[in-house]
Amino acid sequence: MNITFKKVDIAKSFETFFGIRLLAHQELKYTPNLDPVYIRQFAERVLDSFGNQAFWHLYDDEILIGQLEVGVKRNNGYVFLFYIYPEYRGMGYFRLMHEKMLEVMNSKEFTEVRLATPPSVIHAINVYHHYGWQNYGPDLDKPEMLGLRLHLN
Repeated sequence: MNITFKKVDIAKSFETFFGIRLLAHQELKYTPNLDPVYIRQFAERVLDSFGNQAFWHLYDDEILIGQLEVGVKRNNGYVFLFYIYPEYRGMGYFRLMHEKMLEVMNSKEFTEVRLATPPSVIHAINVYHHYGWQNYGPDLDKPEMLGLRLHLN
């Protein structure tokens, strides 16, 4: 294993960034606005508010394993996306991605991180619970989604 995290340069890697986001939402059967123009604007807003630590690709050697998207929402750290390609799940990559998220959020001095997920994605919710995330009810911006939060030290 030769694990690296590389910052995503949206200008150079938008197609890959968008493709992973599209796959994630298709798997979740959750279809928010997935227009490429909207997603590019979303990425630019996140970068403007959070800086260049917002988007990461996880590689093992030179193989792209997944994508991490973090930012700020309602004055909390926020995970927009944890995504690992299906063929690499269950191999310990989520732990590494979670650790990267913690590193970034701690560097920004957040005391809480939140995320939202469809309540039907039981396996993911169980994984989040394993890493200390707690349900707080419907997401404040997307009530059809389950909100989870993680308190940081």
